[in-house]
Amino acid sequence: MQPETEGGRGVRDEGARGKEVFVWPPKEPESAEDSANSSASNQAKKQERAQTENQRVVLRGRDGGGDEPWFVQVERAWLGYSCEPWKVRVGRSGWEADRSSCVGGWVYCPGCGQSVGEHEVMHDEKRGRLACSGCSGVKLPWDRVVRLGEYEGVLGGAIRDLKFSGMRQLGFELGGLLGLRIGQAMADAGVGGRSVGVVPMPISLRRRLSRGIDHGLALARGVRRETGLELVGALEREHRPSQTHVPRGKRRANVAGSISVRQQHGLRPESIILMIDDVMTTGSTMRAACGALRASGLGVEIWACVCGVANDRGRCGGGGGG
Repeated sequence: MQPETEGGRGVRDEGARGKEVFVWPPKEPESAEDSANSSASNQAKKQERAQTENQRVVLRGRDGGGDEPWFVQVERAWLGYSCEPWKVRVGRSGWEADRSSCVGGWVYCPGCGQSVGEHEVMHDEKRGRLACSGCSGVKLPWDRVVRLGEYEGVLGGAIRDLKFSGMRQLGFELGGLLGLRIGQAMADAGVGGRSVGVVPMPISLRRRLSRGIDHGLALARGVRRETGLELVGALEREHRPSQTHVPRGKRRANVAGSISVRQQHGLRPESIILMIDDVMTTGSTMRAACGALRASGLGVEIWACVCGVANDRGRCGGGGGG
């Protein structure tokens, strides 16, 4: 018996091989409006699938470091980031850390940390160190600056997230990068085999509780993990108003005398001290920390090691946290 095709009791359809196949349940004939709605629905589904595929596109960094782990892709595609991982930021922006040696020409002054152009760094005979025109002849409480880059763009955003959003993982990763640059600088300077102490910039207990993170310690731990050097909590800090809320001209007075050396500091007098902080702006905080170490007779050399340096060529002897 042939299936009925009228009255809505059954319909014939084309099979995969061109034969008619009986379909159940029966389908009502589509009107022109239904056909248009069906076409629009199919188009919307195609767009949704395309968007999903775009979300799953694997992000690759400039260094060809490989694919994102599946759980990172899931978080980015479906949950969204509360804070982007450092590798994602780098892969998206192509950011690279500044080199820390004279090979290929200085990118920043190892005396004050400010960005420089070609042939701007020279040997300062008076101070016995490398300097640029901005810090030549200026007495600084540190012997060398090591940085990752200028305090702007992707690096500036990461530093702010570390400091004010409590993202410890960012601190470990930035500290690891800083540790790599410190290692290169130490190799170039020929200081291998000497006693070296990694000292984090101290934070007051009140600010540590309010922010939920000791960002200087997170960075220092990243440096230690990368270099294997000893981490020493040699300094302590009295609470003062945040440097970010103090006018630039009053920051040195605000931090003066607030940082001191602990009685049980654990540093050897002959050590090279790596003073670790997140950012150098006016120089006030780094000056206070290095000055306290100098006053205690600690450190044959003190290096100011920071992630970012605020671009401020107008100030003489630049550099310094806060």
